[in-house]
Amino acid sequence: VADIGRMVEEFSGFARMPKPTFGRFNLVDMVESVAFAQRMSTPSTSVTVTAPPHAVEMQGDERMLAQALTNIVKNAAEAVERHIEASGGGKGAVAIDVFIDADEVQVTVRDNGGGFPAEDRERMLEPYVTTRKNGVGLGLAIVTRIVEDHGGRIWLGDNELAGSGARVDVRMPLQPKPIEESVAYAGEGVA
Repeated sequence: VADIGRMVEEFSGFARMPKPTFGRFNLVDMVESVAFAQRMSTPSTSVTVTAPPHAVEMQGDERMLAQALTNIVKNAAEAVERHIEASGGGKGAVAIDVFIDADEVQVTVRDNGGGFPAEDRERMLEPYVTTRKNGVGLGLAIVTRIVEDHGGRIWLGDNELAGSGARVDVRMPLQPKPIEESVAYAGEGVA
């Protein structure tokens, strides 16, 4: 019963997420801050960043995007820890890559954990879908919503650079157009 109550409370928060407040910020600084925080949280796991040597100015809600990236990186680090514990050792690694492609930016997070399930992988982005024993399944759904609110897209894959692990790609325009919700009022368009 406590789990159901927690799920209802979390869904209520998900359903009324605030709209992003757009402003200019340096994406590289934000990514470095998220990586630093994860290094402090899980010192046994290597967290690296590969990014352009210059500032990457972006338009968006820095706080919301930092929360989304934090969620992805935290999930990756937790997956690595579970994988190492289950396999009996090894060195955990999370790699964050940032690159610019024309007027878009891509952030890719790779880990050497257990990876995503191959079947119905994209369902992991939906609310209440999780592979964790005690997970609720809202983390990646919230990340997806934040990314889409910035005109971006997210997809999941395998870490092609390691023997195992997951890959999460987030691609967004550097200058997104805020998404305007259209509101239809009762009686509009009725002759």
